[in-house]
Amino acid sequence: MIGQKGISVSGFIEETRFTIFGYTCKKCQVELTNPYVYAKTVSDEKGYFLFDRVLIPKKYSDLCLIPTDKHGQQSTPTCIASPPASNYHTDIGPILLAPSINIDKNKASGESIPNATISVHFFKENNKGKLAPKEALAYSLPAVNASTDSEGYFNFNIPSVYQSNFRLYVNAVFKENTSARSNVLRYHLPIYNDYFYFLILPLFILLFTFLFRAIYAKYLHIRFLPAIIKSWPMLRNIQLSPFSSSH
Repeated sequence: MIGQKGISVSGFIEETRFTIFGYTCKKCQVELTNPYVYAKTVSDEKGYFLFDRVLIPKKYSDLCLIPTDKHGQQSTPTCIASPPASNYHTDIGPILLAPSINIDKNKASGESIPNATISVHFFKENNKGKLAPKEALAYSLPAVNASTDSEGYFNFNIPSVYQSNFRLYVNAVFKENTSARSNVLRYHLPIYNDYFYFLILPLFILLFTFLFRAIYAKYLHIRFLPAIIKSWPMLRNIQLSPFSSSH
């Protein structure tokens, strides 16, 4: 009743929550994190992951999704703005997370969404590689494509047609949508090593052999070797001519 003492009115404001979903590599760990929120899940056979009705505190900042592949390699975090605190519930997705990538010699490999296209982006760093001191500004080269298999693995050979060092990264293209880009890696062209092992080293060995034979023929064989033999008690009876040979 109006005016009656002891009556109180209370209300309840629902906590702000959100659901976020998307795709990454198959059976990969995905962390959702910011200074006030932390959650972890594992993607399914198709690479699908879901964080359902995650609570957002009043203090919040951008939310970052960090994928870790089955070999323990993390890729670039994908960060999104937190939904407004006034929203009781927000759905966010689908989000395509960045592929993982690493380089071993002249081959790159990694993991991403199963049965997806991998777009490879190269940036040339100089004109002629390590043997040329002249540098140029980095510029992009034509992208190439690779594909992930049913397990989410991909690999491709580093092109050697350009005599240059590279920076490169990859994106996954899935259902006509593009993922965040991977970590940016630098590839050092092994042109110096090729020149050393296939050209410089053989020439050095050939030159060293020629000089040794010339010095031996002119000095060691004629002058020093007879003196050494004569000074050796066991060989004093050997008669050695400068041009003698044994059969």
